[in-house]
Amino acid sequence: MEKKRYYLIDSLRAVAIINMVLYHALWDIVNIIGINIPWYSGSIGHIWQQSICRSFIVISGFCFCMSRNNFRRGIIVFSAGVLISIVTAIFMPQTRILFGILTFIGSSMIFTALIDSKLKKINSLIGIIICVILFALTYDIRHGYISIAGHNIFRLPQLLYSGYFMTYLGFTDKHFYSGDYFPVIPWLFMYIGGYFLNKLVMKYEKVTDFLEKRCRFLEPAGRNSLLIYMLHQPVIYVIILAVQKS
Repeated sequence: MEKKRYYLIDSLRAVAIINMVLYHALWDIVNIIGINIPWYSGSIGHIWQQSICRSFIVISGFCFCMSRNNFRRGIIVFSAGVLISIVTAIFMPQTRILFGILTFIGSSMIFTALIDSKLKKINSLIGIIICVILFALTYDIRHGYISIAGHNIFRLPQLLYSGYFMTYLGFTDKHFYSGDYFPVIPWLFMYIGGYFLNKLVMKYEKVTDFLEKRCRFLEPAGRNSLLIYMLHQPVIYVIILAVQKS
């Protein structure tokens, strides 16, 4: 039997990738051309950026349950993230991307594939609650603390915050810099929360019927979001250089 496709998810992913392209285009305008856009550097820009990345993470976790061979797909996405790290380190060392969103999503796919059989035994609602709690508790670990709603509960041992591997996990070395940084902790809990959200809502026919709705002009971007992510920055740079020389 042919596997059913939920077209609305492609459209939602397309909205996220279009927003990401626009956000990065403005980043280049501000940081390369030097045009000041006050709201972009303030809370509005931060909320916009966070809404983009969080929607990507939740959608990716949600789609895990609909995909085949997530381990292989995870390796592909992780490798794409590594490629971006290599290219930016060579050509744009001041704004290099190390442990960015693709590296994180690829890692999450691989890890979730390895523990999928265990996760299936957990009640979906309980799983979401656990993920929300763990995400909240570990949100500030890069700054050295376990916290709740911005209030530090206790300080983590500083010996954890050393080296690239610990930085990849979320214990950020004080000398580390990346233009796009999504460590495994706390973001893995948001990804797995998306996984449990799928398990919770996809058993309802009204939800599946709703996700079958189509927005045809957005669907191609959603289906090719990885390719768009890989190519959008070079295209934007070329456009900026052409504008500057004109």
